Amino acid sequence: MEKSKNPLYWINLMVSEPFYFFHFLAFFSYFVVRISSSHILSSEFATHLLRREFQAFLAFLVLLFVKIVREETWEGFVADTLFYGKGFLIVVSLVMDYHLALCYGIGFFVIYALTQQPPYQGLGMNPAPSTY
Repeated sequence: MEKSKNPLYWINLMVSEPFYFFHFLAFFSYFVVRISSSHILSSEFATHLLRREFQAFLAFLVLLFVKIVREETWEGFVADTLFYGKGFLIVVSLVMDYHLALCYGIGFFVIYALTQQPPYQGLGMNPAPSTY
């Protein structure tokens, strides 16, 4: 329990586990794509896209607050957060270009196919073995 409160433990877990690392790379690649395409987009479309990004971010925060209250474990919360993040990233990239959304969809499928979500580190639901 002590190591789960240490922030360096979570940063180390994010970098050492391929499941979390590839999701981290995929989510932050959107910023690279968005910045590199900003000079191509018209000002009206850029404003529209910014509004949609802001709406998606607020909806994501609302879902996170609901899940943090209702979820029992942190692993479940992280799994739901990644799931909602993937959905919102694909939807926002669909506003920009459907080719980009298709690339993110294929990328998340490859992450799903090649990596496993780390196993739960806490106590299991099975009762302790009895010693007769």
